[in-house]
Amino acid sequence: MNCRFDTIGDEKLLDLPKVAFLSSMKFTAEQQAKVQAWTTEIAKQNKCIISGFKSKLEFEVFKTLANKSKCKLILVLARGIYEELPYPYQQLVNAGRLLIITPFAQEQTDSRRDFAYIRNHIVVEMADEIVVGAITPGGQIEKILLECEKPYTEL
Repeated sequence: MNCRFDTIGDEKLLDLPKVAFLSSMKFTAEQQAKVQAWTTEIAKQNKCIISGFKSKLEFEVFKTLANKSKCKLILVLARGIYEELPYPYQQLVNAGRLLIITPFAQEQTDSRRDFAYIRNHIVVEMADEIVVGAITPGGQIEKILLECEKPYTEL
């Protein structure tokens, strides 16, 4: 991938093996339970997780790993880099556990659907392993996974 990123945090996290986590906005209670179980296991393994952490399940993974593990986290934004870092993110950045990256100009303060598509593509391309919580048939995540032709695990 030939992209320039604006970053906040320790760029050395990019050198770690990365597990991508993606999930569609729509999911079942069974899928949510599987994601919670997976997150509990990942928290014990101290892995580096890359995601947009935007959908409800993605954000649940972020909260759990940020608060109950020592996992490293890479947040890929579908907007420009933050001018002011939200407090919970600042704590993780200071601890060397969070890297925030974006290919978008800082002036782009709103996320858009096409930006989310690019963000999710970056997440998949940068990952060494891909885990999906929920896939909407015909949706954006399914399309990206087909385009990238990388193996993935659906929970």
